[in-house]
Amino acid sequence: MFSGLNVLPKDSSLSSYSYKISREMNLKFFSYLGKEVNKLVEFSGDINLDFTALPHWGDKSVLEKNWSGTRRHVLKSVLALIAQDAESKLLHYGNAEVKKKTAKNEILKFVDFWKNNNTSELKCLIFDSKFTILENLRKLDKDNIKFITIRSKNPALINEYTNNKKIKWITVKLDNVKRKYRDILVSDRNIIIEKYDPHKKIRQIVIKNHGREEPTFILTNDFESTAKQIITKDARRWIIET
Repeated sequence: MFSGLNVLPKDSSLSSYSYKISREMNLKFFSYLGKEVNKLVEFSGDINLDFTALPHWGDKSVLEKNWSGTRRHVLKSVLALIAQDAESKLLHYGNAEVKKKTAKNEILKFVDFWKNNNTSELKCLIFDSKFTILENLRKLDKDNIKFITIRSKNPALINEYTNNKKIKWITVKLDNVKRKYRDILVSDRNIIIEKYDPHKKIRQIVIKNHGREEPTFILTNDFESTAKQIITKDARRWIIET
């Protein structure tokens, strides 16, 4: 009654208002939000990155189908990127207009946004294996940005670290991580991956005896931190998925 309507508006009318908010307005909001948050909470320098699927249950939809980790199947949804401070868990950036064909380059857009809108140093980006491609990892390295990610596995790679007795394994005990398996076996080597850079090595940390049948492969351009520190950072990244 206060708005002069004699019936409730349809949901399509309500949702149409959201289209008045442009991406430029979103970015401006995140820019101001980041500056105010940094006044209250110290920025860790580490950012967890991930995609999440926001389901759409309408019969007619122009939205793409995306994998939903929480529902364990593909559904019509908005694919959204989330950038979260690894320590405070505060949101620093987001994008709910991600398309599957360009999703691999969203990490570069985030870096550009950060450089243009933040004075805090971006120390390390932490993300899953399907978040971007090896070529973009090389671009991050050239930009002096550290990253920690999971390497996609294949049978040959798994076999190499399962049956090769020449590989040296060390025991690492994880602290401050809520998990059942804390005493894990780790192989830490610098290797060449052609698609990353045929002339520059990348650090590969392989984990086994961690409660899974197959080893987990971590890739990073951080050659200074210990294997334990890197594994702990990656373990905490799982929090963003919940």
